[in-house]
Amino acid sequence: MILVDTGAGLALADRGDAYHARCHEFLRRNREPLMTTYPVLVECVHLMFSRIGVAKTIGWVETLGTHGVGVFSMGAVHLPRLTADPFADARLLSQMRRLLSLDETRHSPLLKGPYVSLSRPFRQGAAVDELVRYG
Repeated sequence: MILVDTGAGLALADRGDAYHARCHEFLRRNREPLMTTYPVLVECVHLMFSRIGVAKTIGWVETLGTHGVGVFSMGAVHLPRLTADPFADARLLSQMRRLLSLDETRHSPLLKGPYVSLSRPFRQGAAVDELVRYG
């Protein structure tokens, strides 16, 4: 089974993408089952609307099923597997356990921001020459 991420989905849908031909050729030759996730689909659709338009994006989504792409839905039953399977690299296991601990999460600089929302347009900021003048 091959897990398909956003980059491959975008490249396949957008003929102007630098990796379009490569992805198309891979999928033409591939005989392994393909799987993706709902978050990847949401991200692809969001990015595709502006890259290739709504109609082509909808067409892309509709072809996923005809090409046998499965959609994995992770539930609470899968969470114990995150820590149950042994890691080949003990350092990776240690890092994962540290990052998943509440103490680490509470002190993460990510919780302090700043945050950037991609769901609304950016406001026009100062021009570069103005920023240089103000130091």
